[in-house]
Amino acid sequence: SEDDIKGKIFFKIVERYPKNRIGNRQNVLKHFKKLSIEQCKLSLINLNRYLEHAGGYVKSLSNYVTQECYSEEWLAAEETNKNKKTNINNNTNDFDTNY
Repeated sequence: SEDDIKGKIFFKIVERYPKNRIGNRQNVLKHFKKLSIEQCKLSLINLNRYLEHAGGYVKSLSNYVTQECYSEEWLAAEETNKNKKTNINNNTNDFDTNY
């Protein structure tokens, strides 16, 4: 059934998610089952990409699901923000310290 498929996808995500950020699995599973099958698949497919961009701060699993951090829009915005920060940091290297 559709719920079984969503459950299997959810527990694959739980296996890969940082253990200290999982929280209450049953509560998150309830939210996860409200997603479409396509959203569920996308959340598994984009998990590694999210974890890479999250860096030192990984959201709780509940927020990953409810805030749709797996969506292309969210990830693209995160990548844009990261690039802007990198450009700002690179520009400070050009600062002249001879004053």
